[in-house]
Amino acid sequence: MGLKGYLSKIRFEAALFAMRKNNFFFRNANGFNVSNGKTHHKGAELSFDAPLGRFMALSGAFTLARHTYAFNDLVRSPSSSIHRGDLVDTAPKTLGYLQMAVFPTGKTNLSLKVQHVGKYFTDPGNTTQYGGHDVFTLRGGVDVSKSIHMYGRIDNLFDIRYADRADFAFGSERYFPGRPRTFFIGIRVQP
Repeated sequence: MGLKGYLSKIRFEAALFAMRKNNFFFRNANGFNVSNGKTHHKGAELSFDAPLGRFMALSGAFTLARHTYAFNDLVRSPSSSIHRGDLVDTAPKTLGYLQMAVFPTGKTNLSLKVQHVGKYFTDPGNTTQYGGHDVFTLRGGVDVSKSIHMYGRIDNLFDIRYADRADFAFGSERYFPGRPRTFFIGIRVQP
């Protein structure tokens, strides 16, 4: 169920969702693929774009959700530790971003964006956890002439250590590291 529209000049979209998923394949704590999994999902999402005068804009999106197992797996695999009501592994409760953009002139732009991934369990039994992260990106551009545009971006502005993905497999925690601070520069030429 959703709603989208405008509040003054602010464009927004909001949604509530609920889903029951049956008969899916999942990987248990022993690393085996198992059939007949069941989960329940519910949450809310909000996104917006808000002009802040002529030279600035704020935008963002946020999700708050709860993803749970809807069955016990102790009969098939006593060591899997999946209980009805446990949180689904690698499914954070919160996700989102917030971005502030500035347009000082008609030829330049600059923005700062923070992307958020909330904490989540890395194993089906909910015994190990990844703490989540917030990563900042700075980007900007300038029209050098009518046909030349220069732009740049700095990913992971504060050079934090984070995982693009974290899980539990083969008896231990696994982290797939995110990119360190990285610079990108480009030129676009239009004849």
